[in-house]
Amino acid sequence: MKVSFIRHGDALYNNIGHEKDFLCLYGDLKPDAIEKLRLQARAFAEKIDSDELVTIWSSPIPRAIETANIFTDELDKKEISIRKRKLFAIFEEARGFRWEYLRGMVSGGETKIHNHTVILDKNMTNPKGLSFGRYFRESAWKEIPVDYLNSLWEKGEVLSGIETFSSLTKRIFREIERLAKIKTKGKQHVLIFTHQCNTDFLTELLNEYQHWGILTGENITLEHRNMDFDIVDFPQEISNKENVKGVISGTKKKFSDILQ
Repeated sequence: MKVSFIRHGDALYNNIGHEKDFLCLYGDLKPDAIEKLRLQARAFAEKIDSDELVTIWSSPIPRAIETANIFTDELDKKEISIRKRKLFAIFEEARGFRWEYLRGMVSGGETKIHNHTVILDKNMTNPKGLSFGRYFRESAWKEIPVDYLNSLWEKGEVLSGIETFSSLTKRIFREIERLAKIKTKGKQHVLIFTHQCNTDFLTELLNEYQHWGILTGENITLEHRNMDFDIVDFPQEISNKENVKGVISGTKKKFSDILQ
């Protein structure tokens, strides 16, 4: 079995609700980036063998569904058999996450929260000058002084609801563990259309977080070997490694503190 985590295409981030099926017509992908995404989907389809049995799972958020639909079109053109398609909330974006909130915390300056404008002091919100990826990885918003948060609109309640890296890692890792235990027949390949934050722990196995995750339309592919998964395909700009063996065992070792 192979499992490919595919990040959605460039998005407008206008629609954050959950859909119930793949008939998603919102247009949350940037129109000028769709052709690039189609080329990425075509290149990915070329890596799929004709005898692979493909299953598509997707986050229920529109930008992921639309990406899954574009990849499905390219797989259909190559006459790749798609067994089933299903939406799973487990693969959604970080719960409570909004780009504009964390971007403001990382960079400082004027930020809108619930249509209210606040001026954020970077010396208070990000005194270590962390990158966006590292800021999320370390849940650095939890270190903002309470008195400062209380001076902001809604007393910082927005930040308290953001899902942490540890929670995200546990929810995706448990699904990988479950897949590793499934006995399959034939060349099964599960395509999971999701969000960059859900692959961060895999990126860290590849490069100790020197690179901030996969870009839109890119993928990280795992292959089941010896009751575990190896990382066998990933963007080359992320790491110079050939692959990573033992994703499950490696994750348990590296993130033992958050998987308890």
